[in-house]
Amino acid sequence: MLDRANLIAFYDKITCSVDVGRAVDIVYLDFSKAFDIFSHSLLLEKLMCYRLDKWSVWWVGNWLTGHTQRVVVNSSFSNWQPVTSGVPQGLILGPMLFNIFISDLDDGIKCTLMKFADDTKLSGEVDTLEGRATLQEDLDRLEEWDNKNHMKFNKDKLVLGKHNPGVQHRLGSTRLRSSSVERDLGVPMDNKLSMSEHCAAVAKKANRMLGCINKGITSRDKEVIIPLSSALVFIDIDKIRLGFLFSRLNSPALSAFPHIDLDDGIESTLIKFSDDTKLGGEVELSEGRAMLQRDLDRLEEWASKNCMRFNKDKCKVLHLG
Repeated sequence: MLDRANLIAFYDKITCSVDVGRAVDIVYLDFSKAFDIFSHSLLLEKLMCYRLDKWSVWWVGNWLTGHTQRVVVNSSFSNWQPVTSGVPQGLILGPMLFNIFISDLDDGIKCTLMKFADDTKLSGEVDTLEGRATLQEDLDRLEEWDNKNHMKFNKDKLVLGKHNPGVQHRLGSTRLRSSSVERDLGVPMDNKLSMSEHCAAVAKKANRMLGCINKGITSRDKEVIIPLSSALVFIDIDKIRLGFLFSRLNSPALSAFPHIDLDDGIESTLIKFSDDTKLGGEVELSEGRAMLQRDLDRLEEWASKNCMRFNKDKCKVLHLG
C-alpha cells in the first residue's frame, strides 16, 4: 500500500505541471548498498538531535554495536573487524532506522522529492532557466548530503523527461543519462507518463492465469471461482483498475469470470456467453414490462459499479408473438 501511495502522491504533482504544458524532468536515484553502509555513529547523533530519550538511543546503540565480521577467500581468513555501519537484513527495525537516517535528505530541497526506502525521486520544471537551475541546485544538495553522511548514490541512474527541451543534469561530476522508460517501485513509467506498458504486462499475466483456471476448473459456481480468482489473479492486478483490465481484453477465458455476478437479482431470463448477454421477459402485462425494465436498470447499475460499459448502439429488442 505504501508504494502505491508514494506513486500516486508523486505523479499527482507531476501531472498537474504536465497538464498545463510545462516541461518536467524526473531524476531517479538510489543508494548503493544502502542498508550496509550507513554509519552507526551518525545514526545515533541524529537520534539525539531528534530528541529521542537517551535510554532509547542507548538501546539502539547497544543493539547495533558489538558485532564483528571477517572475510574468507580460498580458505584464508582475515582478522575480525568491528561492524560500524549498516543493519542486519530482514528485520523491521532495519528499514525504520534507515528511514530515520535519511529523514533530513530533503532539507533545503525546493523541487519535488519523494523517498521510499533506498529509492529517491526528484522532479522539477525545466522549461525555464530558473527551473533548470533549481533542479541542478537540488541535485548538488543531494550530492553534498551524500558526502556528508558517507553514503553513495548509484550514479548510473537516469532522467525521464516530459516535454524535455534537451537539458542535461549532473550529480557531482557525473552527467546523468536520459531514458524514455524507467521502473519506479516496480512500475514501468515512460516519458508520456503512461502506465500502458505496466497494464499490458499485468493484464497478460492475469489473462494467462484466468486461462488456466478456465481450462482446469470445471465448476462455474461463484463460491469456487471468486475465491480462486481472488487468490491467483486479483492479487497481481492491484495496481490497475480491474474494470480497465476487463474492458480492454477480448478473451473468452477472461470474460468468463468478471461478470459472474451479472445476473444477481435478475427476475427475467438472462443468458450470458462470453461478452454477449440476452435478457428475455413476458411483456403482455404491465407487471411483466415493469419487471423487464427493473432488470435493465439492474444491468445498467452493475455496469456502472463494475466500471464496464454496454455497447448501447448494438443493444436491440426482438419482439416475439
